[in-house]
Amino acid sequence: MAPMEWVPRTAKRSGRFKRLVLEEGNEGYDDLVRTGQNLFWPDEEGCFTLCHPDGTSSLIKYDESFLLGEGSFGQVYAGSYQGTPAAVKRIVFGGAKVNEKDIHHEINVSLRLSHPNIVRLLAASRNDTCFLLATEYIHGAPLDDVINSDTCIVKLEGHDDEFIALDLAMAIEYIHAQHVIHQDLKPANVMIQLQSKKAVLTDWGLANIRDTVQLRQGSRIEGRAVGPTGGTFLYMAPECILSFQDASSYTDMWSLGATYLELFTRSTPWVIRRQRELAALMTSKTPPHALQSLNEKYHFLCSLLNYEPQSRPNASEVVEFLKSEIGLDLESRYGYKW
Repeated sequence: MAPMEWVPRTAKRSGRFKRLVLEEGNEGYDDLVRTGQNLFWPDEEGCFTLCHPDGTSSLIKYDESFLLGEGSFGQVYAGSYQGTPAAVKRIVFGGAKVNEKDIHHEINVSLRLSHPNIVRLLAASRNDTCFLLATEYIHGAPLDDVINSDTCIVKLEGHDDEFIALDLAMAIEYIHAQHVIHQDLKPANVMIQLQSKKAVLTDWGLANIRDTVQLRQGSRIEGRAVGPTGGTFLYMAPECILSFQDASSYTDMWSLGATYLELFTRSTPWVIRRQRELAALMTSKTPPHALQSLNEKYHFLCSLLNYEPQSRPNASEVVEFLKSEIGLDLESRYGYKW
């Protein structure tokens, strides 16, 4: 493999960044790549640039008049990256308690993930006041709108529900194999493409930085408690609600089950008004209310929503169940059979 080079955008900034010559196989290669991925800087007009291994620079652009979503920590706009449509998330520093290390970690992990059911991070950059994250633009609607709004542009029919469930299971299977946990899986974090009805895990248009798709590798999450601010409580596992246990693949599987429950019943998992009501229900190990409306053929959801974490199936087992037990025509959907 030919050597790669990370260089500053302009000569007048020489000395601010180290000139890195990278060659695969050299000692410290991976560390140098990660260092290069973190070199972000603004240009003179306030636009953001990202340096690539080939030494070129590109712009992340967004239209402030085309707001896709907003929250207390910033906004998400329609924009572009290298002329490609993108959803551009602006995370503002300042009074809000934004953990910059978490943002860097999310960027670095996202750059290493590649799966058809996970939104692609196209570029990231920052200046002294904010981060910009450009992800691929999904033409469609969030799953919570698809299943709860009569006016949503995306309409599900036939076996679309089951294929969406399979898409999500395959995405979770992939990230768990990469030692990554999601921490906040819910319908609002899933986009459904308008034409193909493909489900894609995504992170824009959400309330705040603590309510986004947070991708963390195992070594970073170990020993860290996940409480009410680390996810959306209606979809959180009981061990996180009641005892603030560390997030794990088991907690992801509960959240996947709660998301499936809303998908298949068109009802929220719990009928409650306050989080303390949910804590009381979970203390008595009450099953989610929406299970009462579930079709028997989706009985596997009961195992995903088991109060014993180790008794929940893993994502690979869910994928296998959906492919074999539900009887989906995989070839018509994906073009091939497993």
